[in-house]
Amino acid sequence: LLMVPAVALADTPVGGTVAVAPTVTAVSPAAGDPGVVVPVTITGTGFAQGNVGKWPPTGGGTVEYSTIQAHSLTYSVYLEALKADSPSDSAEVYVVPTGVDTLDDLDSVSFWYYAPTGCDPVPPQIDIWLDTDGTYTTTIPCSGDEDWLLGQFPLVTTFDTWVQVPLSAITWIRASGTIYGTGADGLTAAKAETDLVGSYTRMGECPVVGIGIQAGSTATRATNRSGDQKFYVDDLTINAITYDMETEKLASD
Repeated sequence: LLMVPAVALADTPVGGTVAVAPTVTAVSPAAGDPGVVVPVTITGTGFAQGNVGKWPPTGGGTVEYSTIQAHSLTYSVYLEALKADSPSDSAEVYVVPTGVDTLDDLDSVSFWYYAPTGCDPVPPQIDIWLDTDGTYTTTIPCSGDEDWLLGQFPLVTTFDTWVQVPLSAITWIRASGTIYGTGADGLTAAKAETDLVGSYTRMGECPVVGIGIQAGSTATRATNRSGDQKFYVDDLTINAITYDMETEKLASD
């Protein structure tokens, strides 16, 4: 999805360092309230709000529903991307969020991940697809995105349990490298960005085509992976709605 140059990083996001190290919270696998759960219906061709689907994996990437681990109910989504010698490998599950028409409508985002022992500590990232030139259409899945706002967080230190990534732990970065900051303040700064080529004067005005959780790709800390990324992700919460990944089939399977 993201056609940007690869970047070499260690434990810092694209473009530089983070002044204040955010925190993530580990809980037992049985803990956690999934919140407002939205039953997800997969049509296979639709792109309506509330749909969950996957961006087709590249290279050695894998994205699939799994019952091996789940933060709530039965299913999670398994994401796998091979180590750094194949940095273009990627895997992504996305949501077309209800009530988030533009970036200005996005107030908060969080999700849960489970990293098995042996998984590379480079974590997945939030991937917000933005339409900057007014070409977005609701009839073609994954259509009309020209820019991407990435949400990155610190390296994984807790394995074999579910870990929540709250808004306060997420550092917001443009795919081209601009760092806006962490948490709600960073998201607000991203909305105020005016260096755009297209139909909108401010990034907050840009339509949100989709919001994904992505492992791999050249827009992440891919070149620093010494092993394979293997993550189960669940309960992606966007504003007040939690998408629980509870379905038997991805849209493009």
